[in-house]
Amino acid sequence: MKFLEAVAEIETLPDIDSSTSPYFLTISRSGRSTSAFITLMPHNDGTWTATIGDLRDGSEIARDDGGAPLIFADEDAACRWAVAKVRRARSKPPTDPEKLAQAMKDGDAIERRFRQLEEVERRES
Repeated sequence: MKFLEAVAEIETLPDIDSSTSPYFLTISRSGRSTSAFITLMPHNDGTWTATIGDLRDGSEIARDDGGAPLIFADEDAACRWAVAKVRRARSKPPTDPEKLAQAMKDGDAIERRFRQLEEVERRES
């Protein structure tokens, strides 16, 4: 899957069209993150990374469950991950207890990381 295919797939979701899709998924060839929900960044070695933004003024590197930065082998892997992430974010909350627990865990982890970043920024300023 290429980036424009990922955007087209996201635009098929309810209440997302070409005017709103850049808030959900964008690309940064300069390596500078944006506040979009997902920003994909290609690297010279062919790998891709992503940031997760708060749609206001911040973003952080996308990380795996262990806290390590996600590094995608290629554009296809990065785009498939991004589409799945946007789909989950735009879907109704899960009713299955295990999936609900995982969703809560994911949300707590994101909130914790943003608090850590804010604390670091406060200390550095």
